[in-house]
Amino acid sequence: HTHTHTTAHPFLVTMQMKYSLMLLGAPSVADKFLSSRADLIASSMNQRVMDGRPLVFMFQLSDKAAAAWGGYPQWKSNWDKLRSAVLARGAANPYIVACDFTPDRAERYRALLGLDAISTYAIPGGTDQGTPWSEQAAAAQAWWAEAASKKYKVVLM
Repeated sequence: HTHTHTTAHPFLVTMQMKYSLMLLGAPSVADKFLSSRADLIASSMNQRVMDGRPLVFMFQLSDKAAAAWGGYPQWKSNWDKLRSAVLARGAANPYIVACDFTPDRAERYRALLGLDAISTYAIPGGTDQGTPWSEQAAAAQAWWAEAASKKYKVVLM
């Protein structure tokens, strides 16, 4: 069965607004959050890609976060538990995207955690006084060009 949108925020349901979760790396797959995260991901309100797979982004991935789980294999096993919980709710296997400021680091996390693609959620380099749009746009274009040149699977955000 397809999971209904009853677990989505009432505003989103009323507006029929689709969403994709942006999960904070380390705590997102803790057992105490697993059920609520799986409900939101499986919800029909979650954006779908690749033949109906719920789209999920992860950010703030790091070696330190992996160490808090006892290493990458243990952390990956919790991401696998989240995938299983979503599947058990009748949704397709989540399409999980590793986000980072550099394509190589995002790709490394993607590979270590068995994720599906990479992206970036922000471009570093701004200042308190602001940064000209042309500089930020150039930095974003450089990120995408580097990822493309290395044939990484990328989701634009």
